Amino acid sequence: MTARQGFLRRFVAALTVLITLFVTTAGTPARAALDPVPRDAWLQPVPFGNPLYEPALQYRDAHRSGIPWGRNVAVFLYYDNGVLKCIVTASLPPQADSLTRTWVDIYRRGASGWEPESSVEYRGNQAPGFGGLTTLNDVHAEKLAYLYLKSALGKDLTTAVFAGLSELIPCSRAPNFCQTNLNPNNAIDRGLFVRWFPGLYDMTLPAEARTPMLYLDIGDATTLDEIKALIKSFYDAYLAAGRDYRKAARAFAGAQVGAPPGTGPANGALADALAGRTDLGGIDFSTLELRYVAGPGAGTGTRFAFDAAAAKGTPTAADSATRLDQGRRAALLASDAFFVWLSLPPETNWVNLNPNQPDQIVEKRLGSTEAGKVLLEADLRMKTTLAAEVHPDTATGRKYWAGLDTLRERYGEQPCVTVRTWIVPEPAQVREENGGLYILDAPLTVRVERVFLEPGTDAVDGAKCPARNEAAGKHLEDLYRTYLLPALIKRVNTAPEYADLRRVYLSRVGAEWYRANPGTGPVADLIDRGTVHAWPLKDDWKPRTTFDKYVTSYHHGEFTIVRDVKRGSKVYRYTYSYGGVDFAQVNLAPVDEQTFRQRWPGAADAAARSFTAAAADPSGRTWLGVAARAQPDTEAQPDTEAQPDTEAQQDADTQPDAGPGAEPAAAPDAERDGWHLPHLPMQVWLMITGGLLMILYRIRRAIRRRRPSPGGRP
Repeated sequence: MTARQGFLRRFVAALTVLITLFVTTAGTPARAALDPVPRDAWLQPVPFGNPLYEPALQYRDAHRSGIPWGRNVAVFLYYDNGVLKCIVTASLPPQADSLTRTWVDIYRRGASGWEPESSVEYRGNQAPGFGGLTTLNDVHAEKLAYLYLKSALGKDLTTAVFAGLSELIPCSRAPNFCQTNLNPNNAIDRGLFVRWFPGLYDMTLPAEARTPMLYLDIGDATTLDEIKALIKSFYDAYLAAGRDYRKAARAFAGAQVGAPPGTGPANGALADALAGRTDLGGIDFSTLELRYVAGPGAGTGTRFAFDAAAAKGTPTAADSATRLDQGRRAALLASDAFFVWLSLPPETNWVNLNPNQPDQIVEKRLGSTEAGKVLLEADLRMKTTLAAEVHPDTATGRKYWAGLDTLRERYGEQPCVTVRTWIVPEPAQVREENGGLYILDAPLTVRVERVFLEPGTDAVDGAKCPARNEAAGKHLEDLYRTYLLPALIKRVNTAPEYADLRRVYLSRVGAEWYRANPGTGPVADLIDRGTVHAWPLKDDWKPRTTFDKYVTSYHHGEFTIVRDVKRGSKVYRYTYSYGGVDFAQVNLAPVDEQTFRQRWPGAADAAARSFTAAAADPSGRTWLGVAARAQPDTEAQPDTEAQPDTEAQQDADTQPDAGPGAEPAAAPDAERDGWHLPHLPMQVWLMITGGLLMILYRIRRAIRRRRPSPGGRP
């Protein structure tokens, strides 16, 4: 063999390996870690109670005899001619026959909730009449929704979709490749794969405005039977709550309180109480407040302890049930707020009601959470409280109006000055001990500052505002501080209508400490993550709703006050002060051990015992603890995100009488395994492979031509 022949043989061997590499990797989905958007950003688990799951339960209720628990249901939201609608679908298994059915339902959002608009039935092994399909067998729920919106309605509505939720994590397997086609990194044509819904996690929007694809957090469920039982339990809770989805969701709050996304239910006395597993009828659950936060303990994740007051009198069974439901709401609000405060940067923790600033009501992400709603509604409530305080029929109001008379006597009828009031935290008294933080007192206060109208601005009776008069401004500020703020501050810190504001502020204090002492684990991973989709609003409230209420009161004289004066009847208009609630800056004021033991005796002991059972302290309050699960050992356990692709197994449960014993899904999502070459359209891969094969053929042919004939020279 000549040197040239040896080189050619080695070259052929190298090309063969390269071709094999190209062939085996062509079309393989990219590893998520190398994509611009990581999978845990655009695909996120959410607990039962997410508002987007409500139409899925309505769908299951409408078709309960035809959609078994093992078949996945998916929901996608979109606007059609300005009307908010959703499409709800369920998958069909591979071996479906004409007796196996699925439905495509369209709901529109009405005054009373999701209202059915249309429902179309499809059967297995039959052509649906859209999407060029000969059958819907083995078409998953997400793909069915895409094909229906693409071609079944006479217009393409796939680009109008902006939110989606699947009961089960979307699959990554042939022939559906749901996860791949939902992936926002799949923004170019990759041959077999297209971007089904470009509005889902729209990369053209700011990061905080992008909506991820959601799926239900199934916690500890690993086998198909366990997942089916969990989905059925959601539906059973929905029925038990009289088809009141929000009430049903609160019934599951015991498992959600203190549990970061994807970790499964938390454990402890509070979880047992809120789930109804223990009877604590002597506790007023509506007074639950977060009072202790600690990092991961032995065998547990982050720990939380709440306290609650004793119930007054002897509550009836109905009273106890109502209070328990209120407690679920209170505990979930505090827990969700804690995680929201961790995930969002502190500088976003504000709201603002100013009639001249409709674009600065609340930071967008905060406005999509219950915590943001609480802050904004507390701001409006503060203005209403102020308006009631200044009414001249009250003792405080008479003093205030007398002070205004003095203001006008000194500085004229039109000083054109008002005040801005806003709620801010006072330093919170805390005690750090044994790896945790006791939140002993977290007072709020109201600040006030003068605000002048610009000189020349129209005033009352055709007059114009004079030049700024600082003395008049200080006089008005002093009136507020003397006559109005003391009562207002007291109400903010004690009145029932501000209880939710105090509750989310306690969570803000706990989150501030946790930021500085994060340790490791799922909760620490939330810090400054910037997403809040796991803790959404529980209703259809929008920040603009509260703003519009404020503007209506501001402009339409809701608090016009008429009073008799010596010169006859004169009308004074009380103009709302504008301000907000600002939790961006939180200061912790540590107390020493002696003060802690004297002023809060037994608190440390009660908190420590509260994780196994309800524990009373000497003040008569009861402590209830809850602990998140410990961080999974990623070396020994499967990735929690690699939830079983149970949709691929649903053919075991296409009929209601399917037997038990279905095996769990196969390996975790292949997108996260191994290495890959860059994505290219399939046509390009075929051209590359064909070209290499042609080169190999030409080289082999050249070698054969150069091979010496028998009897020739060596």
